[in-house]
Amino acid sequence: MKKITLTVLFLCAFAWSSIAQVQVGSGNIESQNVPIEPYYNFSYSQSIYLASEINATGQITGIQYYFSGTTSLESSQEWVVYLKTSDRTSFVDATDWEDITTFTQVYSGAFPVTAPGWYTINFDVPFDYNGTDNLIVAVEENQDDFDGFSDDFWNSPVTGNRSIYAYSDDLNIDPTNPTDVPDGADVFTGVAAFVPNIIFEGIQQACATPGGLTVNGVTSTSATVTWNAGDQSNWEIFVVPASEPAPTEADAGVAVSGTAQYTASNLTATTTYNVYVRAVCSGGLLSTWSSAVTFTTTIDCSAATEIEACGEEVSYTLAAGNGTLNVEACGFDTPGQEKLYVFTPEITGIYELQVTAATGGYVDYFFKPVEGATCDANGWECIDDINAAATAEIGFLTGGVSYFILVDAESITAKSQTFNIVCAPACTAPQAQFVSEANCAENEEFFVFVEVDFLGTATGATVTDDQGSPAQTIIGLGELEFGPYPIGTEVIFTVANDQDETCFNAYDAITVASCPPANDECENAISLTVGGAIEEQPVDVANAGATDSEQAEPTTCFGYDGGDIWYVLEVPASGSVTIQTGNSSTGETGMDTVITAYTGTCDALTQISCDDDGAPGFADTYSQVILTGRTPGESIYLRVYEYNNNGVGTFSISAFDASLLSVGEGSIQKSAVYPNPVKDVLNISNQDTISNVSVFNLLGQQVLSLNVNNSEAKLDFSGLTTGTYLVKVQSENGLETIKIVKN
Repeated sequence: MKKITLTVLFLCAFAWSSIAQVQVGSGNIESQNVPIEPYYNFSYSQSIYLASEINATGQITGIQYYFSGTTSLESSQEWVVYLKTSDRTSFVDATDWEDITTFTQVYSGAFPVTAPGWYTINFDVPFDYNGTDNLIVAVEENQDDFDGFSDDFWNSPVTGNRSIYAYSDDLNIDPTNPTDVPDGADVFTGVAAFVPNIIFEGIQQACATPGGLTVNGVTSTSATVTWNAGDQSNWEIFVVPASEPAPTEADAGVAVSGTAQYTASNLTATTTYNVYVRAVCSGGLLSTWSSAVTFTTTIDCSAATEIEACGEEVSYTLAAGNGTLNVEACGFDTPGQEKLYVFTPEITGIYELQVTAATGGYVDYFFKPVEGATCDANGWECIDDINAAATAEIGFLTGGVSYFILVDAESITAKSQTFNIVCAPACTAPQAQFVSEANCAENEEFFVFVEVDFLGTATGATVTDDQGSPAQTIIGLGELEFGPYPIGTEVIFTVANDQDETCFNAYDAITVASCPPANDECENAISLTVGGAIEEQPVDVANAGATDSEQAEPTTCFGYDGGDIWYVLEVPASGSVTIQTGNSSTGETGMDTVITAYTGTCDALTQISCDDDGAPGFADTYSQVILTGRTPGESIYLRVYEYNNNGVGTFSISAFDASLLSVGEGSIQKSAVYPNPVKDVLNISNQDTISNVSVFNLLGQQVLSLNVNNSEAKLDFSGLTTGTYLVKVQSENGLETIKIVKN
């Protein structure tokens, strides 16, 4: 792989006069898909840099791009870079590619990064630049993989579509024919009025264009611009609304001397501006203007529209286009336009926002106290995102305190809505949270702990239940204890204003349905006896009252949500054991079980197997775990639970291994079987009456069963696969087991 030299050049420290390089672009715009699109498997782009921007001549030995992402781009490491001089100034559309065969390939290799910053690609072959033509840089990325959504590069806005791009997960775009897209392949293409910020290594301007422009301290009327001073001490700066054209060589800016910093004032709120800077060198020589850096002034807090009273109807329209803020407190981006209101409630209480009409899409509503607040994107609390008539709770507002209400669009299309603030009731009832705790070790009873966490308009709260318990009053916030109640009792609580009993909240019934099973925790696991077949040692399982265990959740099976019970078994001498759930002995069916198996001890378990619906003969219900190659005598812990913990009932669990079946050959005492080996029909006869005959494979699974009630029986083996089986004959004389070979 070709060598790539990496250098991170921090914006605050760069001496332009000591290094032969030219920077074009100082913007911080992302998501423009150039020079590459890391979030897709393959990408290809071309970008035009004007000779007037480069303003230098000589041999270009490398380039730098500013990476602004968060990963190491480990999945975007197959770069090819091409250069070409041209008089082209823009691309007409997404098919207007420059012929790659007219370019010079200057680099093929990797582009490793470690953090946001400038990174250098040293060319394999230097490129001679004449200084008079424009320069087109083409980049393809060919690694069949992708990186993070937030991985990107800084770009600067320009006049005209000076970049063209294509990216895809399906097709590695061919630079010789980028418009050739086979049927079924998704390729995304476009043109953009942006170019990637770039530094050309090896050339130097006579009067270097300032780089590293940043804008900070943006308010509704001002912003501070800084840039890299280099070896200059005089500059001109040009700050204009983004809707106005960029400065020409003849346009003079505001003179700045000494420090590479300027504070623009008297700006208009919620307006997007472009900033350009050029150097004034010795002899009056001027550099070219830098690429634009864009910023938007904030909302003017003092211009917020007052909502005079709750119930007042407010109608607004948010125009299409980008807004000033991008508040994400509701969980969504809000890049669209916004409006600011201020509301001062008369009384303390819980207020609501009611939207009565809405068109155009989602608008997010936010609020925060005016005192000490700024009108930037910080400190907002979400009310709701709304796209149709709806009511949403604002929350608890204090009477006499002013609050900002912000509406901000989730997209840049136009939207209109009408809303009002619903007045708080004269009395706001206190609220509480409830936690039940069972006391099953001593008595089958439970307690309820009532945490009063909101007083509303009261100074205290009175809590009562419907079971005749004494009322309890609390001043301020705090916790009260009620109970005990018998297990299964449904208790309804009321939390009232202690100064107005008609102002209250009543809550849904709280109960503990049953005490946890004895084996609710791993430390109390019940031992399972391993039998020779599934029906030999079944144990009925009841999961009512089961709780979440402290052990780590299963790592490979889904559906765990607490409610588990525990068993433990000892691995038989064969080193193999099968654990399977099924119908209960009382006839209950259909529980959707999961079994997870562990080794170790309860305080240090290691998961070794897990199964949800593997039991044969049961679709999407019972489970089967098969363990082999284990150490005889080893303890296996079994965590058994109902999928998603949303079903309560009884089922069975059984542990078995065929090595524990008692086995005889041919005729055993009372029974005779023939022929052995058998191909189709096995004959069985006994001196006594045979009640039942069952056939098992060597995994212990029952494959045939026949009720006989006669001294002779015939079993049809024709449907069984070739192998060894165990035939169990139940007669008046007892149970016999015979090994049979099926040909």
